[in-house]
Amino acid sequence: MTVVPPKIYLASDYRGIQMRAQLLDALQSASFDVEDLGIEDGSTLDYVDISKRLAKTMDHQSHALGIIICGSGQGVSIALNRYPHMRAIVCRAPEDAQQGREKLKANTICLGCKNTSPEEALKIIHQFIAQDFSSSKHATCVQKLNGAETAHHKAGVNLIVRAMIIQEGHILLTTPTGTNKDFSQGLYFLPGGHVDHNEPAHEALSREIREEMGLVVNDAVFRGVLECSWNRKESIYHELDIIYEINVGPLSIDQPPLALDHGFHKFVWKKIGDIQHLHILPERLKEIILNTTQEKGESPFLSQMIK
Repeated sequence: MTVVPPKIYLASDYRGIQMRAQLLDALQSASFDVEDLGIEDGSTLDYVDISKRLAKTMDHQSHALGIIICGSGQGVSIALNRYPHMRAIVCRAPEDAQQGREKLKANTICLGCKNTSPEEALKIIHQFIAQDFSSSKHATCVQKLNGAETAHHKAGVNLIVRAMIIQEGHILLTTPTGTNKDFSQGLYFLPGGHVDHNEPAHEALSREIREEMGLVVNDAVFRGVLECSWNRKESIYHELDIIYEINVGPLSIDQPPLALDHGFHKFVWKKIGDIQHLHILPERLKEIILNTTQEKGESPFLSQMIK
């Protein structure tokens, strides 16, 4: 299988302009796909501003990598890690880049032009690009890093979007693998995840599908809301699930999409007629699935609360 090199975004504050120009020439000469985000000499932008530009550019680009330069690398690292989709690490040696990619799934390296030469920076960059994330060893910890709290969590209510992907009489479900320590095997869920604070539900749905399986949502039809509560480790969770039927283009029933982010779950196709016999959580999601596929047109709101 041919490996496609990642898109690389290169940026710096005013102190890193000279190094950025040298790195840009070297990477383009090596045929990497590099886009220069600035700043230009004389710009009024500071390290916080250029970090924001890089973060906004890399939003919704799960396979892109960032390189950013300031005096020490520390300032841009702090600025970038305020954004949930950014995982920026300061690198002073190739070993830093290797471990940051392998263990932390870092997507951006922060370089300090005061303590790193352009030659050493290139070694760091090449190691960063070449290194893969070791999902088998570090997926659980990385998933915890992904699970940043939102105002929904703090208020005691989880707002979830879930996707129904239906094709040839089958529905796509996600199920835990043997490495999952939170859920046992034999459970099934609709794909999806948390809505971030102040994030529209339909945007959260597109983001989750893109992050989980690398697919683009072409259109989405609202199919229902399920309010539920459940007991987990002696704590009661209150959850609102917003369910959409989505179109992501033709998929192979023989080859489910690969789970991109985690080593602890996988996608599987199941026949619609078999879902009554599956342990799907929350349980009443089955009713919404069947109402949709059988075109019953019943009420889109269901409740499954612990009394």
